[in-house]
Amino acid sequence: MPSSERQRLLITVQTYPHPSQKYQETVCTAGITEGGRWVRLYPLPLRALPASQQLRKWRWVELDTLPPQNDVRPESRRPQVDTITLHEQLDASHDREAGRSLVDQLPHKSLTEWEAAYDAGKTSLGVIVPRRVIAVEHEAESEDWTEKEKAALSQMSMFADTPNSLQKVPYRFRYHFEDSDGRECRMAIRDWELGMLFLKMRDAHGETEAVNKVKQKYLDQVCAADKDTRFFVGTMYPYNQWMVVGVFWPPKLKERRAGQGSLFEEPA
Repeated sequence: MPSSERQRLLITVQTYPHPSQKYQETVCTAGITEGGRWVRLYPLPLRALPASQQLRKWRWVELDTLPPQNDVRPESRRPQVDTITLHEQLDASHDREAGRSLVDQLPHKSLTEWEAAYDAGKTSLGVIVPRRVIAVEHEAESEDWTEKEKAALSQMSMFADTPNSLQKVPYRFRYHFEDSDGRECRMAIRDWELGMLFLKMRDAHGETEAVNKVKQKYLDQVCAADKDTRFFVGTMYPYNQWMVVGVFWPPKLKERRAGQGSLFEEPA
């Protein structure tokens, strides 16, 4: 019988949900331990959790975890959802140094280095500092889930707190950027906030304007010249294929010392 481990994490990554035949929905949820180590919580029925156990970015949580099943990625742990305890939510004005110090402990590498780390030991979460962000690109995808994906989502009713139906984002957004080695990269953006921003803007302004709002936010604000932008990146299991699973965009150091901006700003 595998032994459980009690862990305290600062949640920093949540991707937009995707239907799964095995787990109904999958969301890449990850956090950082107090010792500066990545932990991925998988599988996690995030939207189906009761309000008292809902995980949110930049919140400290504690929970029991088990070793993964059929997952060789060293960061992965199986969460025991009934053991989740929510703790403090980091405050943008008073706690930004605590959050920044944790992120600064994490390895920051180029894409080539992360690809090599995956080949060597299946490392699957990391940080990339873009040298230059060229564009936010988009391409159309199908308007709705497939029949298999709809069937998987219908199984969410097995949970006590059935979530609202999951809307499909009919576009794939990606960053076109140069990494720290000057390598030109294109990487899909799977951030939860991007999906929610698109849906909110589409309801208010229509689809074309929603696309423009997403691109403007993730390029002109997240990657502005006065931001110290980092990409939280992860692999698409089981492949050595990396995507942006979160964005971290504190003000650059002198602005941060002057009290301008917020470490925990997120797209609204």
